[in-house]
Amino acid sequence: GAAPGLGSTLQMYRCGHHLLVAHAHAVASFRRTAPAGAKISLNLNQDFPYPRNASDPDDRAAAERQLIFRLGWWADPVFGTGDYPKEMKEFFVEHGIDLRFTPEEQRLLKGSADYYAMQHYSSMVCTPAGKSTRENFGVQCTSEGTEARGWWPAASFWLKVHPEGIRAMLGWIQARYHPNELIITENGVDDEDNGSAAGPTPSCGALDDPSRPGQCGACTLANVRDQFRVEYYRGYLYNVALAVKDGVNVRGYFAWSLLDNFEWSDGFRCRFGLVCIDYTAPGKTRIPKSSAGWWRQLLARIDSARTTVVDALI
Repeated sequence: GAAPGLGSTLQMYRCGHHLLVAHAHAVASFRRTAPAGAKISLNLNQDFPYPRNASDPDDRAAAERQLIFRLGWWADPVFGTGDYPKEMKEFFVEHGIDLRFTPEEQRLLKGSADYYAMQHYSSMVCTPAGKSTRENFGVQCTSEGTEARGWWPAASFWLKVHPEGIRAMLGWIQARYHPNELIITENGVDDEDNGSAAGPTPSCGALDDPSRPGQCGACTLANVRDQFRVEYYRGYLYNVALAVKDGVNVRGYFAWSLLDNFEWSDGFRCRFGLVCIDYTAPGKTRIPKSSAGWWRQLLARIDSARTTVVDALI
């Protein structure tokens, strides 16, 4: 669902390697020229992986390996040692992938962020995938079928709502990297565009069916009265507050998103906003949803009571 649409796993690791090196040099340049007190980081997205069977040690190891290969890939060089996790270096040797940082690159990478910037939306379940390959590094994870666990689905197929996952994700990051400051830069949930009288318009601006560009719809009552989104934020913020009580140094939170937006290859089909966009109106009328009202009330309560978000939610 993202450019340039290449399927080469080897190229993926090479691209990631050069991204990290570029990040290290960009941060070094920023710190030489930025005003005093300016901060910089990189956003790291990760859904929390649970073992498919919590009592199975192989499933537990698979979930941990998913975290190391999908998040540690980026976070270990920046917030840890300045180098890849040892599991990834072993994997590179096993599969003939020659990617190594020079001593100077390691020096630049280590500590090349002033705070931890975390994106989180969903959770998944993991189990071993048999023989490790370049494609799966020995782990198979999915969010499919998790409704049986009580995780309810959103419009995006990959997004399953499990508020406890954000507390678990924050705890893992704090335990491994000990950030002095962590900011949640994205967290939210989407519903379908329901502007058509016939129901959802799955091809509305989407790239999966270019022969049917679709017509994005108006804001329906279902879009605006988004109680499910209120429950999402209430549950996830509550678990963020619990993580703070656990000792995680959360210093900021950004909801995704303020407005309905163009969502990758899904186009305008998936609505993440606190404000609904009427795509049929010439001026693209903006209508605050119930979730926007809930946020307004929460922030007003915090401001009037001169209290913290944590105290307001627990």
